[in-house]
Amino acid sequence: GDWVAVVDPDGRLLGHVRRDRAVGEGRVAERTERLVAWVALDAPLVAALAAMLLTDVGWVAVLGGDRFLGVLTPESVYRTLRRSIDEAETTAAATTGS
Repeated sequence: GDWVAVVDPDGRLLGHVRRDRAVGEGRVAERTERLVAWVALDAPLVAALAAMLLTDVGWVAVLGGDRFLGVLTPESVYRTLRRSIDEAETTAAATTGS
């Protein structure tokens, strides 16, 4: 990706560093940007999509409590929805015998 998440030793998300800011000398803290979009693990997908659309980073962090679990990107949402549709079509075809 074009960025990396910055977490503390307990897994709490502190922010992110973009690739173009990760050059030269210096400390991670000097290059870390504040996180602008996150959702809870149990948040509705529509909330995550809305958060993604309101930022310029193109992704949203997923948190379990205050721990960083991962990210959602438009691509990951698309792949998951596509897989879900493919599985539903396979199940329907097996059930109807077609």
